[in-house]
Amino acid sequence: MSAAGRFLRKVETGYLHWCPGCESAHHIWVGNASGPNWSFDGNVDAPTFNPSVRVFTPAYKDEDCEIPETTECHYFIRAGKIEFCGDSAHDLRGQTVPLPEFPENYGY
Repeated sequence: MSAAGRFLRKVETGYLHWCPGCESAHHIWVGNASGPNWSFDGNVDAPTFNPSVRVFTPAYKDEDCEIPETTECHYFIRAGKIEFCGDSAHDLRGQTVPLPEFPENYGY
């Protein structure tokens, strides 16, 4: 992992950014040869990724019950702002906020 400006961290399969709604890092896949991919405009100071990013827990079954798929966080990153969709599970749903700086001590 390496810094890509103040807001992003470059990893082998794309970029990480800090989500203020989830208070955690989210991975956006860019240039992935065998899976999902998003486009990135290359602007590390005010990035735009397309399409939307949706972080979710997949549906699953166990012996006693069936749990449906659940959206945890859903958003667009456009021109350095996070536009949270209304189906996000946190308090920032429906709001647009500046992309926060990536925490310096992440992963240490």
